[in-house]
Amino acid sequence: MGMSFVFIDSRVVDIDSLLVDMPLGSKVAIFNAASDDLDHIVASLQGRSGIDANHILSHGSFGNVALGDSVIDSVVLATHAIQLETIRQSLTESGDIVLNRRIDH
Repeated sequence: MGMSFVFIDSRVVDIDSLLVDMPLGSKVAIFNAASDDLDHIVASLQGRSGIDANHILSHGSFGNVALGDSVIDSVVLATHAIQLETIRQSLTESGDIVLNRRIDH
């Protein structure tokens, strides 16, 4: 099994129980809710390759996900191509971005 990263928004409740399901040996980063987590994710992955999966554990609602003080939706994705390319380059050819979010109502 290859390398995995787990990025967690600090507002996620019961982090330890969620980590049980993550691949053994995953690198874990818990981000402050007052920071720009997309930038932190990109910085963590800069220059890396061969990653099988990037897991993101956060909150969101339909059509978006909260990453720190940012809300990621289709508009943000369309305007952050450079950051997204860094994330893509970190993955293996069959690598995944796994989004686990709790729906806020």
